[in-house]
Amino acid sequence: MDGSTPRQSGLFANRPLTKLLVGEFISGIGDWLYVVAIFIVIYRESQDAALVGAIGYLNAAIGVGGLAGAIGAGGRFFCVRRRDDHDLSAARPG
Repeated sequence: MDGSTPRQSGLFANRPLTKLLVGEFISGIGDWLYVVAIFIVIYRESQDAALVGAIGYLNAAIGVGGLAGAIGAGGRFFCVRRRDDHDLSAARPG
């Protein structure tokens, strides 16, 4: 050994990626705490567990709907882009 520190390998080798993932983890904890706090407020104000469940269902449905929309839009963009690339490649002089 030459006395230098060993190189990091794997996930932690990419420092910007590590910072991003740690930030996303902390943000996820904050999102979870926000949702729990909203449910507590709704229950305290209404004393109705069914309302809390309905709000939870709507919250989950909106999240899944947003994810499905993002996936659908990404797929549509990919397909249109591929078609455009194909059309451009066919029009190039050979």
